[in-house]
Order: sequence, then structure tokens, then C-alpha cells
Amino acid sequence: MKILIIHNAYKFKGGEDSVVEQEYDLLKSNGVKVDILKFDNDELPKNKLKLFASSIYNTVSYKRLHRKLSDIKPDVIHIHNLFYAASPSILYAAKELKVPVIMTVHNYRLVCNAATLLRDGAVCEKCIQKTFPLSGIKNACFQESKLKSAQLSLITGLHKIKGTWKDKVSKYIFLTDFAKQKISSSSLNLDLKKCTVKPNFVSDSGNPEILSRSNSYLFVGRLSKEKGVDILIEAFKTLPYHLNIIGTGPLEETIQAASRGVSNISFLGLKDKKEVIHYMKTSKALVFPSIWYEGMPMTILEAYSCGTPVISSDIDNINEIILNNKTGLHFKTGSHKSLSETIRRFEKIDNSYLYSGARKEYEEKYTSQKNYELLINIYEETINDYKNAAN
Repeated sequence: MKILIIHNAYKFKGGEDSVVEQEYDLLKSNGVKVDILKFDNDELPKNKLKLFASSIYNTVSYKRLHRKLSDIKPDVIHIHNLFYAASPSILYAAKELKVPVIMTVHNYRLVCNAATLLRDGAVCEKCIQKTFPLSGIKNACFQESKLKSAQLSLITGLHKIKGTWKDKVSKYIFLTDFAKQKISSSSLNLDLKKCTVKPNFVSDSGNPEILSRSNSYLFVGRLSKEKGVDILIEAFKTLPYHLNIIGTGPLEETIQAASRGVSNISFLGLKDKKEVIHYMKTSKALVFPSIWYEGMPMTILEAYSCGTPVISSDIDNINEIILNNKTGLHFKTGSHKSLSETIRRFEKIDNSYLYSGARKEYEEKYTSQKNYELLINIYEETINDYKNAAN
């Protein structure tokens, strides 16, 4: 089996880019023949009219993939992101050369300009059944720009009309059942037979003894509104327990100012992975107060690998990853009072079962070996289905 991974890199490296690298390394370490083709938005033309046209259908990317496919002749293509330089044109190149395409859906961009189904600090699904997300343009949901939002709406909308998303992709991989249901039943109107679920994975960080835990709680992530960091600060202002905050983002100065003078909150800034894992292994619990549906947060999986339970908001999708009273505890989304009460409850109960539950969840679902088995099965099934349909 020969695999070609395709990814349009993001301007600022994030979790999705890391997943691509992980899956590439996973396949290679297991002896699979795998190649990767990367696109970069810096390659796009500077002329605005040409830029607009290229983002809808990039002939340069089409030709580039066409040459690559003719050269290496893969059995299947696995796409992670095609916005903007790659563009949907690469799906047409694959179709012409009769190579099945698998696409991992990491976010909600195909049905939401913001890619988060979130607006003004609340869940928003106004555009999810619309061919063209006009509300997303009106509210400048993409990078706070009506023009950029209109451009993105045209890309997704025109290719809905052309049937690109339905006909040119053989299999969609979703990270959770929730995401699968939400996106497949949207304006994309995907065939459920083409939809499957495979979560992300993380390397095993080891499961330390519960007795080695400190008295501190931990937040790791982007310091932004959708991550619920303001809720986090307000909750811990009323608690006698310590909180370590690791991360950076647009609300960094606000968070620093809000926590200044609050003795039980320590802002640690950015830390490398080794340091983050150390804090996860020694913290009482990871706190995850996000107010949007999220995708598959790597910090949660890393916490599980450390046998660390997660105290999280009860919002959909996240409540599918963090299992209440099994791998952590839920609190009411957006409520700092509920978060505070939940942490107090966590302190009072015999919570040892949550530590073992978190580690067990990692071992059953999120190890590299489990992920490899799922991924190979998806590849084999897609290749066989494609061949059978052609005969």
C-alpha cells in the first residue's frame, strides 16, 4: 500500500499541523510507504483577482498534484486541509487519475466561515444548512472581514453546487460521532456510507502514581474567548486551590491583569511539551472550560495518557470526549459558579476512580497502535470500495 498525504499548512502552526506530522511518522514507523505533499498559502498570487480565482480552483495546484500522482502512483490520497493554495482543484486531479481520496475533517469550515460554529461567545448554527453562509458574510465571521468571509463562502458554496464535496471525496474521517452527525447532515448532505470516525492520538506519557500529585490544577491552551479562560479566572478567584495557566493568545494581557494579585493563580506562559507533560503528571486535574464544540483537543488526550482527569464544560462534542464521572467531571458551560462548585465537589469525593478511568480511556482509544489499526482499516476499505465501484 502506498499513501500520499496532502496538507495545506497554516500560517501559525497548530494542532492540525501536528496531527499531520504524527500520522505521517506513525505510518512510516510501521513500514508503510508514505509520501507527503504540502501546500503553503505564501504560494498564492498577490493579485487580488487571481488570488480569489485560485482559492476556488487553483490550476497550478491541480498540475502539481497531477505530476505527483503520475510519478509515485499512490493507492490512496489522504487530505487534511486544502484551504487555500491547494484548493478543491486537487480533488479533480485525483478523480482524473482515478485515485480515491480520504479527507479528515478537523473543524467546521465546510459549513461555517468561522470554522467553530461560534459567534459572539455563543454557539451559532445559522449557516449550517445554507449552501452559501450569508450570515457568515454579514457578520464577518472569517477574520472579522466581510470580503474574506464572502470569498470563503463562495469556495464552499460553489463546490456544494458542483457536487465536489459529495462526489470527489471517497471517504470522510471525523474526529467524533458528534462532528460526523453535525457535518454529514448539514448542507453538504453527505452519504453516511462515506463517513467514519477516527480520533487523534498522542504518544504515551506514562501514568504516574496519584500520590505524586501536587495541590494545583492546570489549564493548557490558547488564551482566547472561545477557550473560556475568563470563566476559569473568575472561578479560581473564589477557590482556595491553586491554578497554573500555560499558554498564550489574544487575551494574554487581559488574563495577566485579571490574575494579578490573586495569589492562587500562576501564569506560566508558553512551555515546551516536556514541561507541559510534567505539569499534567503532577496536577490534580486539567481544567477545560471551552465554550465551543471544539474538534479533538490534544491536551485532553495528553492528560489521559498521564492518567489525569479533566474537569470540563458540558458542551456537546466535548462531553463525548470527557466522560462525566468516568474520566472527569462536567460543569455547566459558561458558568464560573458551576465550575467552582464542581472543583469543590472534586475535592470532597474519593476521586481515585477518575485517575484510573482517564488512563483506561487513553489505553482503549487514543494510543498510537489503536490509531494505526483504525487508519489502515480505513485505507484498505476505501481502496477496496473504490475498486469495486469501478468494476
